Amino acid sequence: MNKIRSAKGITLVALVITVIILLILAGVSIATLTGDNGLLNRATQAKEKNLKAQLKEEIELAIMSIKIREISKGNEVTLQSLANGQLVEEMQTQISATLEQGQVVGEYKEYEYIIDQNYNVTIMDYVVGIKPELQYTLSTEQVGAKQVIITVSATISEGSISKIIQPDGSEIVDVSEVSYTANKSDQYVFTAVGSNNRKTSCVVEIKNILPVQPVINIIQTGGYPIFTENGVLADKNKNSIEVQYQEGAFNKNYYSEDGGSTWKEYTGIINTISNNIQAKTVISQDVESTVATKQISVPTDVLTEKGYDGKTSTYVENTTGSYPMDIIGKNGYPFRFFVDESTWNKMCNIKFNIYIGSIGYKRQLKVAFINEKNEILSTYTSGTVITNTVQDIKVQIPEKTAFIIVYVDLRLAIYEVSITQE
Repeated sequence: MNKIRSAKGITLVALVITVIILLILAGVSIATLTGDNGLLNRATQAKEKNLKAQLKEEIELAIMSIKIREISKGNEVTLQSLANGQLVEEMQTQISATLEQGQVVGEYKEYEYIIDQNYNVTIMDYVVGIKPELQYTLSTEQVGAKQVIITVSATISEGSISKIIQPDGSEIVDVSEVSYTANKSDQYVFTAVGSNNRKTSCVVEIKNILPVQPVINIIQTGGYPIFTENGVLADKNKNSIEVQYQEGAFNKNYYSEDGGSTWKEYTGIINTISNNIQAKTVISQDVESTVATKQISVPTDVLTEKGYDGKTSTYVENTTGSYPMDIIGKNGYPFRFFVDESTWNKMCNIKFNIYIGSIGYKRQLKVAFINEKNEILSTYTSGTVITNTVQDIKVQIPEKTAFIIVYVDLRLAIYEVSITQE
């Protein structure tokens, strides 16, 4: 008799249970991946957060770079200047910038951003839609033009242009073209806004209008050497000069202390002993302002460095009577040098040479001590000089002396002045 073998296999019930368990697991997995707090969504959010942090850092670094560059030139960085081209020029990318309600707003790499009054940068939402496109033409590029008319045209492939924001902040609505008059060389920023609120900015560079002549202002005069018990000090902090230059993105401002032989970049108030200051603004080799010149009314007959450099081989010579002799009532070729109170009652040594007109011609060196009221405190007359030889005199400087006049009615050379212990 044959035996019946039992068949082993999965029952229908077990199969159903298995399928149900797999479905539950699949649902949990799908929810974990795709839910509001799912892995995919969190990964997308993390990517978005990192991108915004990167964009924020790029804009902040651009602002820092602008401040370093402009402040070193003596220029101010403001929200207005950022919106007026500094930001667009610095980043050299698709970025728009306008000043609205005390903040810089715009788009950068398809994201909206805001720069607040404290220069904090906030990256907003991703923007969608087609951006406007801008093109411009200039009425002239001739060097020396008084003004340039900038014509800007805006187009967009979807929707329409809702407004164009001009460099001065004015808004022209429902137009696709504007004309703007530039009266100086500078950067001019135009922003087109589409009906979908997408924005595009462009920077127009005007470099062919001559800058306005600078204005030189004297803050404080002086700058002459002052004789002290420790020697003559050139006080360079007394001639304080400030120059007002026309602002402009391309303007490089210079000043000269030596009649234009050398030019230095202007970074702020000038402290100088020069009595002839010149200033100019340069945009390029062919485009620069008229040179401004300012003569400073300081004594031109002051003892120069050769008269107090400690070298008897050098001297300063007066050949003209540049200082009015009303105080001492004589004409001649005077020197004047200022003293401070540390020299009062001290002995002053003056090494000099009088140039005799002819053999046997006699002259005497005269010294007058004057107070702040231009009153003579005392005078001194040297012995008769009959030859062209270097000689010394020693005179005591009385109290209240403000300056000393050394004079003779012929040419006079002074080799050294110093305080002596004798």
